Amino acid sequence: MLATDGQFRFFEHVRSPGLVGRSQDFLTPLRRRLGGNCHLNRELLPQVADHPALALVEAETHTAGHYPIREFARGRAGPA
Repeated sequence: MLATDGQFRFFEHVRSPGLVGRSQDFLTPLRRRLGGNCHLNRELLPQVADHPALALVEAETHTAGHYPIREFARGRAGPA
């Protein structure tokens, strides 16, 4: 739970669109075992937007990095 004037800030790698995203879906079970429960295909923005205690204030995605981690989401949310 956030304080009334609190913020939830995030910068996270997320599922890429298209063929890269489908390959992330395929690789995620292995990556979770070898990479400390890392989810290559996590869809973070819908989870934050649908969370009942959070109101998404700002969000954007960027493509950078190397395969299989290419898409990143950055943003912030406040209390609902």
